Amino acid sequence: MDIKISVILTTARFGGFDVLQNSMAHQNFDGTFETVIVDEFYEERRDLAKRMSFDNFIHLPPKRKCTIYDDSLGMNTAFAAASGDLVVVLADYTWAPPGYLQAHWDFHKANPGWSMSCYLDRYPLPPMKAEPYSIERDWWSVFQEDFSPSWFDNQEPVYQERRGSVGKIQADGKIEIPGDHVYLLGDSVPLSVVKELGGIDERFCGGYSANDIDIGMRTNHIGHRWALNPHVRLKKLTLSGQNQVPGKYKPRIRTPEDNYRFAMNKIEQIRAGKESVKTPAGWGAWD
Repeated sequence: MDIKISVILTTARFGGFDVLQNSMAHQNFDGTFETVIVDEFYEERRDLAKRMSFDNFIHLPPKRKCTIYDDSLGMNTAFAAASGDLVVVLADYTWAPPGYLQAHWDFHKANPGWSMSCYLDRYPLPPMKAEPYSIERDWWSVFQEDFSPSWFDNQEPVYQERRGSVGKIQADGKIEIPGDHVYLLGDSVPLSVVKELGGIDERFCGGYSANDIDIGMRTNHIGHRWALNPHVRLKKLTLSGQNQVPGKYKPRIRTPEDNYRFAMNKIEQIRAGKESVKTPAGWGAWD
């Protein structure tokens, strides 16, 4: 089977499967795609995952257990399982419009050496039941009723997010996002580029973010670029500090500032020829 796009998503929280199912089941894509979800509640939700009503759905646990914040492990598990030419990165509780995958694929084919990024509109969560949570419903959805995309029509986004939205304007009008403003959510990247880099650097486990900045800077170093398409928007539930979705609590042992300094130092070492652009052995997707 010729898979053009691998959609990857990681989660360690309750609910969100219904949003993903609706989003992927209604894609108007001229080709074949797969959806790879890496789920820290894999054992608890493996039967629920069978309700996904679209083809080429892969449901996996992270490649190894981790007691600290470990988004890098989940991302690498998904990258290693992906088989499409293009990887489109989503997150839990994110709804993509029907033309979303086609927009990424069209940009990918028309702009060799470039990746497409887009805006993200964040919305508050709907009201949720009190504990105890029900695996029959709450682990599938955070909505009291069945999710419908029209839910967003009656809500104002809390804010619109896109780090690096102000970038260098190219001669052909593309807005180039610098590598240290790459976000991954809302972005796509050729699988061949991810393999050349060895995947996410898992030395970022235990902190928050900066693994996206790190891979963005490394893609720039090998000559790959990121471009903002302001006409494509994702819709995502939740807002930091507001009405958090319950899930597995995992401590963070490093701050975002720690990880940012680590990423910047690493790219300087790469530029100086003291470190490889590829993720070190033992810390990447294909180790």
